[in-house]
Amino acid sequence: MNLIRVGPIFVNFDRVTTVRDLTPEAGTGPRLVRIEFDEGHTVDITAQAQWLLDWMISQATDVTPTAP
Repeated sequence: MNLIRVGPIFVNFDRVTTVRDLTPEAGTGPRLVRIEFDEGHTVDITAQAQWLLDWMISQATDVTPTAP
């Protein structure tokens, strides 16, 4: 089980099908991320949205240094 704590909730990423960045155009409002699960449930994240997006990018990025 791949549990991630996002603010006050725990998300089982084994059950996540989609993560959508629904943030309005830059500078017009707070970040908004929708997490969609395989059973059709959704969770909207605002307060921790930027942290979640940064974490997801860090997990998907190869951080192994390479020589020039």
